[in-house]
Amino acid sequence: MVLLLLLLLVLQMPGVQTGLARFATEKLAGAIDGRLQIGSISLHPFNAVTVKDVTIIDENPCPDRYGRGAAPMDTLLHLGKLSATLSPMSLFRKGGIHIGRVDAEDVLFNLAIEPDGEYSINLTRIFRMGGSSDSTMPLDSLF
Repeated sequence: MVLLLLLLLVLQMPGVQTGLARFATEKLAGAIDGRLQIGSISLHPFNAVTVKDVTIIDENPCPDRYGRGAAPMDTLLHLGKLSATLSPMSLFRKGGIHIGRVDAEDVLFNLAIEPDGEYSINLTRIFRMGGSSDSTMPLDSLF
């Protein structure tokens, strides 16, 4: 019990939370075809997490398929703030983390229809959903 309390105290330190944001960025960056940026992660004791300034940049945005002269949108997603409540007991179970409620603020999401190719929209390409089996990455391989 003392070890758990010590761990919770250490996780409240800004330097540790910055390191956690870097670790999460590095782990998730290999799972997507894009650039991921996470500003900060704050762990709230026992039941919540807040992530600020999350951006996913499309490294290969599709061109304007209608020829209207619009510039390609390279930002797939920007979240100013994402807060989630979670069950602390789920951290110790094999079934994964149980998330209760998610709140998002300052959200920008650009969904684009891709020109002819393996994927139909930018979301499926960036997160490697569908397409050939060589290009997909199961989420359980992240950790």
